[in-house]
Amino acid sequence: MTTTRLVLVATVVLGVWACDDDALTGRQRSALGEHPRSPVEQPAGNGIERRDDGPRVALDDGDVYILRGAPPDPARVSAVQSRDTAQGASITALQGTATTQGSSISAVDASLTALDSRVDALEAGPLRPCPADMVTVGNFCIDRYEATVFAAASCTGTRYGASSYDYPAGFSPNGNVTTTLYACSVPGVVPSASISWFQAQQACAASGKRLCSNDEWQAAAAGTPDDTASCNLDTAGTVGNTDARPACVSRFGALNMVGNLWEWVTAWVSETGWNGQAPSAGNESIWPDHGAPPYGTVSYGNDGYWHGGPTSSPAHGSSGSSMLAGADGPTVRVRTPAALLRGMGSYGPAATGGVFAEDASTAPTRTGFLSGFRCCRDR
Repeated sequence: MTTTRLVLVATVVLGVWACDDDALTGRQRSALGEHPRSPVEQPAGNGIERRDDGPRVALDDGDVYILRGAPPDPARVSAVQSRDTAQGASITALQGTATTQGSSISAVDASLTALDSRVDALEAGPLRPCPADMVTVGNFCIDRYEATVFAAASCTGTRYGASSYDYPAGFSPNGNVTTTLYACSVPGVVPSASISWFQAQQACAASGKRLCSNDEWQAAAAGTPDDTASCNLDTAGTVGNTDARPACVSRFGALNMVGNLWEWVTAWVSETGWNGQAPSAGNESIWPDHGAPPYGTVSYGNDGYWHGGPTSSPAHGSSGSSMLAGADGPTVRVRTPAALLRGMGSYGPAATGGVFAEDASTAPTRTGFLSGFRCCRDR
């Protein structure tokens, strides 16, 4: 029995190729077609068994020897190891590239941050000075004089709207113009009137400016007196030159913002204009004075507010109603949006003219004989 066992062991051992496969990784072993070794298991019985993890021999005393198969091809081993080395180098290169790209992204972020800072600095920096024909009001400029419309950008040549509606056919009251005219702020001339909101908007735009907003107009008009000695009020519609009333000036230096001509601003209204105050005539109301602690008495100088009339009087319509037939034609009131006119013209009573005077009853297409404007621009 002992002799037989020794012969069997010798046969098995001599038939086994002893390979130092610990030098191979599991991935390399798989690439070579070998199965990874499983932990040593106790045999179920005597004899030689073949399992999924390779051939093995089991002896009757419980010892188990795993047969490791034929030796691998050295060339294949070298190829697998070279491939692993190349893949490792590729991974390292990719990691380097990612690091470089990360640095580039950080550099771009830093550049954008610096650019944002420069833009903020420019926006917060010194503002452009206003030209001589305009005055400075905070962060915007407004025309020093009421606008005069010329055929040329140089403010020379044919002048329009001085005494009547004489604008060319291509300068339509609805703003769909094909003829370019220019708004100029110049002294010593009668400002242009009989002009619609749309025409005023187009003339300002052609001159590189814009029609003033209601807020801008109100800010620029501050300090303007509203008496007949200073301003052209209550003169039966006589329009004076742009610089004829030097005392009628705002704290910023804008002339004739009260009297002479009503002035278009950008705002439109369409809601009912009735403000609860007893109208003095049809569609006119008065700004109410008020006084209550802790503010004290606040007066609006009896300035008027014109609107479409109370809702209880349909004949007067609502804000935006307008005499569409023209200044001298019959009164035809319809419910249309209105564009605001500010400051009062020379025809209106001095008692209701002033920096708070506002007409919200006129359609933007109307070319009233006392409807004028002035332009603004950003600094």
